[in-house]
Amino acid sequence: MNDDSRPEAIKSRAFDFEEDDRYTVAARAERVAILNRLCNDATLLSVHPDGGADFILTTLVMVDAEQGILVFEAGRNTATNERLERATRITFVTDLDGIRVQFKSSAAIPVIYGPDPAFQIDIPNAIVRRQRREYFRIAPPLNRPILAQVMLSETLSLPARGVDISCGGIVLLVEGKLGEVEVGQVLPEVSITLPGIGTLKTGLEVRNKSVSGRAGRDGTTRIGCRFIGLSQANSARIQRYINHLEVERRSRA
Repeated sequence: MNDDSRPEAIKSRAFDFEEDDRYTVAARAERVAILNRLCNDATLLSVHPDGGADFILTTLVMVDAEQGILVFEAGRNTATNERLERATRITFVTDLDGIRVQFKSSAAIPVIYGPDPAFQIDIPNAIVRRQRREYFRIAPPLNRPILAQVMLSETLSLPARGVDISCGGIVLLVEGKLGEVEVGQVLPEVSITLPGIGTLKTGLEVRNKSVSGRAGRDGTTRIGCRFIGLSQANSARIQRYINHLEVERRSRA
């Protein structure tokens, strides 16, 4: 890529990263390597302005270590893009090889990259990589299932049942072959009802899919999903649900 095609470098104040030092990548060469990997693999990231529930899904399109900048695609939602432009605290979250990767910026500058709208930030001064072993998985009791509603479009919504959940993702069972959903697809709006806790809404990325059932019948589709843009409040609700089930099971043991 020649210099003429790069957006103008605009520096912004570094955002102070408040994370556990055990998980923080501070070495610049390693941070650039991680960002290049995300860019080259077109890894999907969720971007959250000012710590709110709104987010955009994006990919990195350019990492320029020499100028100290990176560029990511703008989202499809104009209102969220505008909030991102005004934000003073922006959080980026993704997964890489089963490890949660997170970094922050204090500002995102709107630019045009090629023919498309995009945002530019400084290369972050820290990246957090956190192993996801803490995502303890649990199956709900059969008599108190997790119920979900999957929005496939504005007019099509499918009921589903959660059979396995953690703070990292959920496994859903849907009646039928569910040909509308493929591995890698993002389901931006899914309602999940946790018994005794309440209903939360979040995005899901389909990581695996399988269909069971005898020939000639629709069968059941099992989709393993990871949460996209899960807010801290909803993460706390899921953890509270898991803890409650653990207490119940230990009391019966």
